[in-house]
Amino acid sequence: MKKQSIRDQKYYIEEINISGLTVCRTTTKLTFKDTLGLWRVRLGIRRNSYKVKPGLYCTGNPGRDSLVFVSANYKLSFDNLRSSLDGINAWILVLDTKGVNVWCAAGKGTFSTKEIISKITDFKVEQLISHKNLIVPQLAATGVSAHDVLKLSGYRVIFGPVRAQDIGKFLNNGMKASKEMRIVHFGIKDRAVLMPIEFVGTLRYILAITAAFIIFKYTKVDFINLRDTVAFSGAFVMASIIVPLFLPWIPGRAFSLKGFFAGIIWTMAMTAWNLFPHSLNPQSTNAAGTSYINLLKSFSGSWLSLSLLIFAYFLIIPAISAFFALNFTGSSTYTSLSGVKKEMKVTLPYFIAALCMGAVLLIVRFFIHFFNL
Repeated sequence: MKKQSIRDQKYYIEEINISGLTVCRTTTKLTFKDTLGLWRVRLGIRRNSYKVKPGLYCTGNPGRDSLVFVSANYKLSFDNLRSSLDGINAWILVLDTKGVNVWCAAGKGTFSTKEIISKITDFKVEQLISHKNLIVPQLAATGVSAHDVLKLSGYRVIFGPVRAQDIGKFLNNGMKASKEMRIVHFGIKDRAVLMPIEFVGTLRYILAITAAFIIFKYTKVDFINLRDTVAFSGAFVMASIIVPLFLPWIPGRAFSLKGFFAGIIWTMAMTAWNLFPHSLNPQSTNAAGTSYINLLKSFSGSWLSLSLLIFAYFLIIPAISAFFALNFTGSSTYTSLSGVKKEMKVTLPYFIAALCMGAVLLIVRFFIHFFNL
């Protein structure tokens, strides 16, 4: 059979024929392209297409007694598994999880009992091995019933460690995971790795706000100024960077509440910027004898305008931060699908109402400026 280079396929070296079956031999050494691909998906670029073809793969030169590891077809999951099998002759059964990672696929039902049984049959795994054992990632446990797999297919599911990097220790321990191998860690380093994709997801909104500022500035329409741009853009930064980074220390259990608190802190900072323009913007005025009230009026237009702006900040900024903080629920170890749905159902009307009222206040403020009220 014609061999295909890793340059063409990116994730396997060659196709080989074993017992009448086509198996792709993969390498356990990740390439520079693999690393680039990792950072590409970390930034959310073509995330939905980062997957491998479901089927049978192998590392080294496995035989009939070699172990069978089950993986999702999300390439990052596949890469984590194969890079942890260095020096191990093993089979890899890749399921069709629609390009979704193990944990999320288990929750969505694509890494499931049914899918495992289906792929065992479709790819005729029994022709390759003399045993009936499958090593399945522990993070797939929510979607896989070991009892049902055994009952319906005769294969015994052995749940491996949480982290693929612990597979070597797991095998040396007689395929028994220690307590440490069962713990799902979600420390600051784990959360920091996920921040880029969260930030990129909000970047389009930050760019839109910046573009609006530039347009209004050069058309001399006083609707949004530099401080407003920083204030509203900062709401997205709080949700996508500050909330994930300081997640355990921000009050509240619900992610929307954590985002709300982060948004309130940012709103207070932006309010201070508007209330104390002289100290933060020393070049705004240097007129001797100007009273503080007149200084505020000259800088903000009027007390009414300033009040409307502050109220708009307190409505819009926390709502944005709370809503986009909810996006991190899918990456965390703290939540469940039902809990997220319930939280969305309860909080979404409040987000919409706050944004609408805040927008109305900004429009009113604009007309006050326009008519010099």
